Amino acid sequence: MRRAGGQNIPGRGSFLRVPIVHRAALTPPTYERLPRYPGPVPRLDAAGDERLLACLRAQPDATLAEIGQALVAAGGPSLQRTAVWQAVERLGWGRKKKRPRR
Repeated sequence: MRRAGGQNIPGRGSFLRVPIVHRAALTPPTYERLPRYPGPVPRLDAAGDERLLACLRAQPDATLAEIGQALVAAGGPSLQRTAVWQAVERLGWGRKKKRPRR
């Protein structure tokens, strides 16, 4: 016996309803590649990276706020502390101080 939208299969005294799967449903969907949203333009370009490296070399133990102030004094853009941290990490400078061993 067959009903609309599925197929009935007898089994152990009751009927199980199994949906019919069409061949079109078995093929994976194709997606068009969406254009990548580039986001905002970074405020720190290659010249800004060089200024930041110069500030880091001049004061390697400076805090992020001091690095940001030194970057502005060197003619770079004013950045939030998070942006300074991300730029420092991107340039490969770790800012975590080592704890003294007891």
